[in-house]
Amino acid sequence: MMVTLTALGVVLLAAQPVPKTLEEKYDSGKLKARYTLGSDNVRNGTFEVFYENGKLKESGEYAKGELEGAFWGYHENGQTSLKCRYRNGALDGQWTAFDDKGKTKSTGEYLAGKKNGVFREFDASTIVTEQFFIDDQLIFGRSPDAIAAKLAEIRKIKVETVAPTGGAKEIPAHRGGKQSEDDRIAGARLLMEYRYLCNVPSDISLDAVYNAHDEAAAALLVDVGKLDHFPPNPGWPEAEYTFGKTGCSSSNLHMSSGGSNASSAVRGFMNDSDSSNIDRIGHRRWCINPTMSKTGFGSSGKFVAMWSFDQSRKSVPTYEFVAYPAPGFFPNTHFDATAAWSVSLNLEKYEKPDEKKVHISFKPAQITRSPAAIRLGPEMTSNYFHVDTQGFGIANAIIFRFDKCSTQANSAYQVEITGLQKSGGEAASLKYLVQFYAPGK
Repeated sequence: MMVTLTALGVVLLAAQPVPKTLEEKYDSGKLKARYTLGSDNVRNGTFEVFYENGKLKESGEYAKGELEGAFWGYHENGQTSLKCRYRNGALDGQWTAFDDKGKTKSTGEYLAGKKNGVFREFDASTIVTEQFFIDDQLIFGRSPDAIAAKLAEIRKIKVETVAPTGGAKEIPAHRGGKQSEDDRIAGARLLMEYRYLCNVPSDISLDAVYNAHDEAAAALLVDVGKLDHFPPNPGWPEAEYTFGKTGCSSSNLHMSSGGSNASSAVRGFMNDSDSSNIDRIGHRRWCINPTMSKTGFGSSGKFVAMWSFDQSRKSVPTYEFVAYPAPGFFPNTHFDATAAWSVSLNLEKYEKPDEKKVHISFKPAQITRSPAAIRLGPEMTSNYFHVDTQGFGIANAIIFRFDKCSTQANSAYQVEITGLQKSGGEAASLKYLVQFYAPGK
């Protein structure tokens, strides 16, 4: 192509540089890729990458050696596999992956090469997972819809009761009413819900021996007339008393003046924020102990016992910490605004937290999805803080509560914990967001 220039009245003709082409070949000699180069031999312009069978694999553009603008990927059958955009060599904007039939497989949003927005995976037109990132940080690992689907599944699941290994003879004659099986199962299912929400294994079975111990424990508490993990013998035969006392000393215990059931007991154990329990929230920590695999329930009158000392889970997923409420979306049906928050660290990864060094920053947050961003409010005022390192479930807990905390839908808070140490001794901190929502709304 020729360009006409004028200088001092003289018409000059100058040639515009002709783009160069770089080709790459497979060992077979077939074309692998074709790139447009600038005058400096740097990729600048359109490019195409091919499968060895000659079909198009990728196409897009470079600008001064960096990917720029629209990018397409293709399956060998010709269907689009990927559609996205680049800016200055980094992913920027909408990103969509397709299966070889042209159906959307996953979608997301990037900003300057980092995940920044909602990422979804699909099975046909159904959303399988939905995660929300800001600046490459996972903010919400699961959507309210995904949580609702899992809770609905738990509420219908068959709860197994594990029989004694030695047969019925392993359970001696004991006092205590035969708690309604439906009530016991409801309690186990609610426990599973809380465990799922706290990101610990939620598959829990009932144990016939644990149930029997707790039936006797509840009956023993009725005769003693109060909650007591080590109750005195009210006049029972020694063998029956010992069997019931074992249930008392190995279980979470609950009392309600109006009568109680397994589900109300589990809710009480998870709240655990009254003046006699907030300093350790031990019942909660046993409920969401990752190593628990089995439990048992027994009730009599106004007392309920839930076996807590089980640690029989053979495979425990790796975790950094267990929090209640847990990071991400959290249904306000499962947390009371007046309850204490808690974080228990995995002591294989962290040193035991030192109350004198630990600091909690608690701020209200406003989260927008488009554009994906977090706006934080001023730090809130604490009305309770304590670090307990006793062996209740996970052998430590950072416990805190802040004034005017709300669980109304869309209320969100950022928690930042500093003053921690990794197991190797280096300084560490944790930061996460919780956003409450109202299920079904």
